[in-house]
Amino acid sequence: MEKNYNYDYNPDHLNELPRLAVAEINDREVIYFVKKHAPDLIIIKGVSIFKAEVLEALNIDIVNIHSGWLPDYRGIQCGTWPLVKNDFNKLGVTFHVGEWRAEEKPAYTYEVYEGDHWITHEFWGGYVRHNIIRRKVYDRENKMIEDQFVTENHSIMMYQPFLESGYHNEQEPLKSSYG
Repeated sequence: MEKNYNYDYNPDHLNELPRLAVAEINDREVIYFVKKHAPDLIIIKGVSIFKAEVLEALNIDIVNIHSGWLPDYRGIQCGTWPLVKNDFNKLGVTFHVGEWRAEEKPAYTYEVYEGDHWITHEFWGGYVRHNIIRRKVYDRENKMIEDQFVTENHSIMMYQPFLESGYHNEQEPLKSSYG
């Protein structure tokens, strides 16, 4: 079924349109805001993926403005990659319109976390922060079925990361674990 949304553009009325800015698109405040204002259409840009329960609660047409040329450029900084790769004919914007639904829950959900991290004082005088990223894998019944290694990161730090007080043996790496 085709729908038409007509809006007479008048810059004086733009400030009257209800708007919401949230750090996370799946925030409960989004559902409250949509139910309160009952819009005909939602336009979003630069957001993560909606959780199924949020989409069900919203039950409204959504247009996603994606600042990349799909399917060639996806994810974070998708508008930058065509510039980096001199692929100027792929600079563009994609508008997603339609149903954002799945017939069933995803088979797996994930919890990404920092498994360990440590900071080393290098021979050249600087510091390097190391960390291990892991993820817990859950099935449809929310039972954890696996704990997987994802990646490790080693980053040169541009500042001295420690307070001056306290004991530190230069031969031993500084290590901290989250528990």
